[in-house]
Amino acid sequence: MGYRGDRRISLTSLEFEVLSYLVECRGRVVPRDELREAVWGDRAGICLRTIDRHVAKIREKLEHDPEMPAYLHTVYGKGYEFACAEYA
Repeated sequence: MGYRGDRRISLTSLEFEVLSYLVECRGRVVPRDELREAVWGDRAGICLRTIDRHVAKIREKLEHDPEMPAYLHTVYGKGYEFACAEYA
């Protein structure tokens, strides 16, 4: 549970783990393979598209405009980056 401004947002436990890891690594691009290992570990059957789906859900909840994200950026061909000093 958290807040975006004065609006309360609710994240699933996996969404929270994904976001937490990206915030920990803020300012650098996190490859999807690294994110998968950090959050899901050795669990079989977790494909990279699963990560993409979780990131999309986080954006829907966190961003003012998920189509033009201010915080959670995709670096095409490389991974994801959380880029916001406000959350540092």
